[in-house]
Amino acid sequence: MKKKLAVVIPFHSYPEVLQLTLGTLLRQVAPAYDLNIHVGIHANYNHYYHQSLAFFDDIRGIAQVHTVDEIDWMGEFFAHWFRYSVMHAKNLHNLFKAIRFYDWDYLVILDNDLFIKEDFVTKCLERHPDADLVGSYLADREGLNEVARELDGIRIYVLPKLSGWHVLLSRRAFDGMVDDPLAIYPKFIEGPAANEYLAANKAQKSLPVFSDVMGIFLYRVLHKSNLKFGVIPSADFAQWVTHYSESSFNFGGRSLMEKYQDKIRELRDIYNKEFPDGLKNLL
Repeated sequence: MKKKLAVVIPFHSYPEVLQLTLGTLLRQVAPAYDLNIHVGIHANYNHYYHQSLAFFDDIRGIAQVHTVDEIDWMGEFFAHWFRYSVMHAKNLHNLFKAIRFYDWDYLVILDNDLFIKEDFVTKCLERHPDADLVGSYLADREGLNEVARELDGIRIYVLPKLSGWHVLLSRRAFDGMVDDPLAIYPKFIEGPAANEYLAANKAQKSLPVFSDVMGIFLYRVLHKSNLKFGVIPSADFAQWVTHYSESSFNFGGRSLMEKYQDKIRELRDIYNKEFPDGLKNLL
């Protein structure tokens, strides 16, 4: 019997970006697993994408779509230095709540801008069959990362972070996280509250600590639970999956500026080449 996978994909980009991810996921991973795919989308998506929304019909039967309200970009989160992480976490949390009562063995968390070249799920589980969490450290960095905080330049430590576009969780790990927003959302920790994290990571200085999306969850896996983290080097994942990154309307547009549309055109061209007849024939 096939293992059952729940797949969640926070989405905030052009249709072809998501469709390329879904198409290559179905082509490479679906033959070996029973997939239950869920896509999270900003409730005001039509404010960003002004063309036809017919692509939602194209993915009908492939993925369930769940809407989530945006954060207040111009109010509470105006110039907030980790505002994009807050919105990403909110989308993820909404997806986690949506899938919690489905029957599945593993949860796969993906970004929306992937070209999946091989069945990376099987490769991960073959390497770490007993792990509750399988993934990579961002930039393969296991320890604290000292940086200057954006906007004010204050020196801080960033806790080890999961490379969030390819994460596998066991049911046990998920059940311990889904009701705890602190484990999911980014958080800035300073003063005595930071001491626990500094000590566990053998910090050389007493600095404030920043935990990015699911950073507290990773900390608890590493230091406060009997859950096992199966680490995959980023270079290995790159052989199995191409992550284009910076494709989202908000963060991608801000980061790439005038080059953003070039990236979207590249992804659109790849999708049209790989799936000239769309995705329906993959069902």
